[in-house]
Amino acid sequence: MKKSFFLRLLFVFILTADINSQDVRAIWLWGESTDIIVNTTVRQDFFNFCLNPPGSENENSIPTNPRPINRVYFYCPTYVRADSGRRVKLHTFIKEAHQLGIEIEYLDGSSDWATTNQSSGKQRLKEVLKFNAEAITPEEKFDGIQYDVEPYLLSGWSEASTRMQIWNSFIGFITEMKGMVDSVNDGTYFGVAIPRWYDTKPGMEYLKNLINIVDYVAMMDYVDTEQRIINDAQDEINYANTVSGKKVIIGVETKELDTETTSFNEEGWGNMESMLYGVDKFYRGNESYDGIAIHAYNYYKKLTQFGTDSMDFTPPTVIDVSFIPDSTGSYFDFHVVDITGVGLNEEASLNGAKIYIINGTSESELSGNWKVAEDNHLLFYPDSLNDANGDYIYNLSPVDLSGNKNNVEDSITVSTTSVEQKTRAVPKYFNLYQNYPNPFNPATNIKYSVPAGSKVRLEIYNSLGEVVSVLTDKIQSAGTYEENYYASNLSSGIYFYSLTATTLKSKNYFRSIKKMILLK
Repeated sequence: MKKSFFLRLLFVFILTADINSQDVRAIWLWGESTDIIVNTTVRQDFFNFCLNPPGSENENSIPTNPRPINRVYFYCPTYVRADSGRRVKLHTFIKEAHQLGIEIEYLDGSSDWATTNQSSGKQRLKEVLKFNAEAITPEEKFDGIQYDVEPYLLSGWSEASTRMQIWNSFIGFITEMKGMVDSVNDGTYFGVAIPRWYDTKPGMEYLKNLINIVDYVAMMDYVDTEQRIINDAQDEINYANTVSGKKVIIGVETKELDTETTSFNEEGWGNMESMLYGVDKFYRGNESYDGIAIHAYNYYKKLTQFGTDSMDFTPPTVIDVSFIPDSTGSYFDFHVVDITGVGLNEEASLNGAKIYIINGTSESELSGNWKVAEDNHLLFYPDSLNDANGDYIYNLSPVDLSGNKNNVEDSITVSTTSVEQKTRAVPKYFNLYQNYPNPFNPATNIKYSVPAGSKVRLEIYNSLGEVVSVLTDKIQSAGTYEENYYASNLSSGIYFYSLTATTLKSKNYFRSIKKMILLK
C-alpha cells in the first residue's frame, strides 16, 4: 500500500516537474505601471497574478498548469525620472517583486530612436542607470533593460535605398546603448525585442548583428500554433548557440487582433498553455533557450480558458452541390462553401483567401479551383470528379498581407452529386472533459472535443505511467466524441487518461491529462 502511494506521488511529481522546467516565464507590462506602483491593491493583484497565472489551480490538466511568472518587462519612464519620492516607490516595488522571486526589467523604446531621435533613447538609458546607482540595496535595482525599437516601422524602411541606412543607424545605436550598460559593470543585462522575420534576410545578417551585440533577444513570435512557434524560433536559437552566453526568449501574443492566427486571444489560456508546453518541451535543455514571454499583462489577465465564445461565429459549412453547365456545355461538379461569419467579404477573398481540401483518410491535399460567388459563398471545383467522393475536411484559410493565416476548418461528407452535411455542433477548441461517473466501478464515460480533422489518441495508464488501454488511435473529423471505458480487469486505484491530438492541416498540437478513480 505504501509503495503504491509513493509511486503514484512520484509519478505526479515527475509530470509536474516536466511541465515547469523552463527557466523563464515573463510578461510585458506597458499601460498599467503607474497604478501598480502607487496602489497597494492593484499591486497585490498583479503579484497574485504572477504567482498564480490562469490555470495554476487546474491540477487535472497537466499542460494547462503554467509556471509562475518570474520576470516582468516593465514600462515606467515617468517614475524613473520623477522626483525622489516617486522613485522611492518604484524602488520599493522592485524590492517587493524580488522578494517574491520576480525579476523586473526596465522596458522602453520608440522607432525613431533608430535614426532621428537617438538622443531620447540615450537620455532614457542614462536615467535608468542613475536610478539603479542610487538604489540602497541590490534588491531595489532593475535586473535588466529591454529596448523595443522597431526600425522597420519607419517610412523609409520600405525603400531598399534607405533601408540599409536605417539599419546601420539602428545597429550603431544599440551598440552604443550596450556599451553604456556594460561600462557601469553592475550586472545589469541589456536586450532587445525583435520580430520573428529578422532571420529571413540573406545570410540572416539582421539577426546575427543583434545577437552579437546584446545579452539576449526577446523574439516576438506572434503565431498561435506550437509547430509554427518552434519553426520560427529555430534560426534564432541555433545562432545564439554559436555565441557564448547569448539567450533567446520566445514571445507570444494575447491581444485581440484582426488576424486570429497571430494571437492566443481566440484560443484562450488553456490552448495557449498546451502549445507552450510543446514549445518548452522541444527547446528544453537548449543552452540559448531562456523561456517564454507573454504579451501583455493587461490582455493576458482577461483570457478565458477556452477563449472567445465558440457561438460568436458561424463556421464555414458546405450547403449545396450540383452540376452546372459551362459555356461549352460540359459539366463540372462543385461544392458551395458558406463563409458567413468568417470575417471575409468578396473583395478580401479575392485578395488572397485559399481553400484547402484534405482527404480525411490519407491526409493528402486535393487540388482544384475555386471562385467567389454571391452571398458569402465560395465555389470549389475538384480537378478530378473521382476526388469528390469520400470524407473530407474543408479548411478555409484567409491570408493577410503579412502572410498570416486565419484557419477555420469543417468536416463534411462529399459525393459527386450531393453533399451530406453532418448534423452536429462543431467545437471550436480541443477539450478533454472529466470522466463520468468518477469514482467509477467498473465503467465510466470519457468525452472529448476535436475542432478540426486530427490524428487523435486517447489512452489510459496506471500510476506507474504504464499504458493499460488505448481507446482511440485514429484520424477523426471535427466533433465531440464519447468513449465508454470498462475497467473490470483492473484493481482499485488512481488512473490517468490522456488525449493527444494533432490537426491534419495546420499541425496544431494538443495534449491533456486527467485523473480518475476506480473504486471497487
